[in-house]
Amino acid sequence: SLALPGNANDVEIVGNIAYIAGGNSGLHIIDVSNPAAPILRGTAATSGPAQGVVVRNNTAFVAAGSQLTIVNVSNPGAPLVAANTSIAGNGKAITLDTNRNLAIVTLGAGGIQIFNVANPASPQAVSTRNIPGGDSRGAKVSGNYLFLADYGLSLTSIDITNPANPVVLNSTTRNFGGLLNDVVLSGNFALGADVFFVNGVPVTDISVPETLISRGPIDFSPAGDAAGHGVAVDSAYVYMVAAPGTNFIDFGTSAGNSRLFIGQYLPLEDRAGVPPQVSISTPVLGETIYRGSTIVISADAADDVAIGQVVFKVNGTDVFTATSAPYQFNYTVPANASQLAIVVTATDLGSNTGSASRNVGVVPDPLTTVTGRVQNAAGQPIANATVTANGNIAGVTGANGLFSLVNVPTVLGPIVVNATAPGTGGINLAGSSAPLAAVRGGTTAVGNIVAIAAAFETNYGTFLSTCDDCTFLRTLPFPFTFYGQTYTQVYVGTNGYLTFGSGDTTYSETLNAFSNRPRISAFFDDLIGGQGVNVNESLPGRYVVSYVNNRHYSAGGSNTLQITLFNDGRILFGYKGITALRTGSITGLTPGSGAPPQQVNFSDTRSFEVPTGNAVYEYFTSGNLFDLDNGFVLFTPRAAGGFGVNTILPVSQPNSGAVSGGPQGGAQQPQNAGRQLSRAAAANSPSAESNTFVTSIANAEVEVVSSGNPRWKGNTNTDARGYFTLSSVPPGGLTVTIKKRGTVLGQGAVYLDPNSRPLTANVTITPLVTTTKK
Repeated sequence: SLALPGNANDVEIVGNIAYIAGGNSGLHIIDVSNPAAPILRGTAATSGPAQGVVVRNNTAFVAAGSQLTIVNVSNPGAPLVAANTSIAGNGKAITLDTNRNLAIVTLGAGGIQIFNVANPASPQAVSTRNIPGGDSRGAKVSGNYLFLADYGLSLTSIDITNPANPVVLNSTTRNFGGLLNDVVLSGNFALGADVFFVNGVPVTDISVPETLISRGPIDFSPAGDAAGHGVAVDSAYVYMVAAPGTNFIDFGTSAGNSRLFIGQYLPLEDRAGVPPQVSISTPVLGETIYRGSTIVISADAADDVAIGQVVFKVNGTDVFTATSAPYQFNYTVPANASQLAIVVTATDLGSNTGSASRNVGVVPDPLTTVTGRVQNAAGQPIANATVTANGNIAGVTGANGLFSLVNVPTVLGPIVVNATAPGTGGINLAGSSAPLAAVRGGTTAVGNIVAIAAAFETNYGTFLSTCDDCTFLRTLPFPFTFYGQTYTQVYVGTNGYLTFGSGDTTYSETLNAFSNRPRISAFFDDLIGGQGVNVNESLPGRYVVSYVNNRHYSAGGSNTLQITLFNDGRILFGYKGITALRTGSITGLTPGSGAPPQQVNFSDTRSFEVPTGNAVYEYFTSGNLFDLDNGFVLFTPRAAGGFGVNTILPVSQPNSGAVSGGPQGGAQQPQNAGRQLSRAAAANSPSAESNTFVTSIANAEVEVVSSGNPRWKGNTNTDARGYFTLSSVPPGGLTVTIKKRGTVLGQGAVYLDPNSRPLTANVTITPLVTTTKK
């Protein structure tokens, strides 16, 4: 559980993020990657009490009293209000017609109001429809029809084919349809959270919206009298939250005695013999597919009862099995493929099957020639600099700093060129081009690359600690000026940051925690162990703090990063193997409380200025993976204040590695292992709990992401013993997630060293960490 300010009125789940309409406290954004330890990532203020929320494509739409508030949530740690527009009444709930970019707000006795939200920054009111005798609460859209949970009229259907003139079609009677606070749709059925019956969920057939047919309530009355407030469903079960009396009727605060009721509205059996309906969504017919590219293969599947699984087959081989929607996976096209024969087969609970097939052609990567120039900060060309592009295609610059790299792959993402050259004072020069779309079959000109002093110091100096959540006061070898203040001491924290003035041991990264004191944060996250924190205090003109092979407290793995302070005020962040890609981390600088924040994307904006006194940061989350591994971020103080910022990006690694994993690492145990154990061996054998875990991750979905190419994602399945192998993996920090039926069951992290031979790694899959720090 997680205590939140305000009254939680509504919740929307998108991936690993929960969006909560928190009444007067606004919109809360919660990271539920680990359900046992949810983390508040951010809060957006709303101009009225947040009552309802829906989220689509990184945009949250909030019914907030007399205002419709639209919030950009692409960075959950820093939500930005994109627009506020007046509502013709008091907004109770909100739903979307995503096909037509419509938002529909319920207004209680005021009916409904429809907005065009094609441009979220400028929503336009389309129409308002009063419903005589009605009191509209929840709402859901299906096709061109809106279904209202109406507290005055019962379930009500409205034709919104013409959004400017919605037409009320039909309402159930309260004796059969109840009086509703919320509604949810499942196939041809609408299920409501009711206050009319003693305690139940009315079920209505909506297959003909003009003629709604009540199918009777799911009766919870043996559990006592209660008034329903919210309702949700899965493929077979309905979940209703309710409280005795009328505590919840008008979105008020309950007396603390609310309850969750669970009932079955569809049987978990399939006897009708109706096969599932399947269609392939991507790749589309006629799409050009390149060898070596990673594509999304996706399908839509529906059944009269429920889908059990969807199996994807490519060129005659089963390549992935999905047990929950969305039915899709990422597939790396073989280097020798000429076509992909895709067959998707869905199986329902009655073992009935439905299939769809599609053949798509595959062509060779046309490659590209990459040209550019390497220069120093003064604009002078650098000869004999080493330049490396996507796929580790390398060369050197000529006397004029120019280079030309041929046969560079175009299937590894935007083209980035990294340049290195010898520098002075033991620090090499490094620089990178801005990411550019490849000109396939032609020349991709990346322009000038400015190489600046940036190197990862391999002399880590003195070991400091492997302590968890600690801080150490150290004396600097030179006065260091930070945001106009000069310091002679620094606090080295074990969670990826330095602070001035006072130490900090905070492990849960939030923007409030980040900005509460002067802070230099290379990777604010919950780090522990490994080879610990090290300080090199004897290098000329530099002070280097290195975090070497630190684990993440709950995600494990290995994370190596570095903070270098220069005696001229420059600050350099360096990264050399990060596996905590989606755990949530903050990279940036702040002078402390009250500083205006400047939210950035260091990779997308390679060079920019930070105004005097501003904090600057990027918040990496499960929706914005950490993408600076093997790169640098340099902050250069300006004479007038502020900083110039330069990001030196890594190049995308080739898909040339492999990772294996399972409950005991990558090496699978013999089938008969453990059948004849000595007493000593038996003492170390897996417990019943671990055996249960092995069973739970058998035949599950595997997702792998890599710091070697943050745009890449790989999928496969575990076998009957919970083991897997995935090839065509970019080397780098790997994060592995195991899911089944939409639930995350296990995780693992490992660093796949690009220089290792063979290029393979083994990862141990463990249950999600369920303990929290005190």
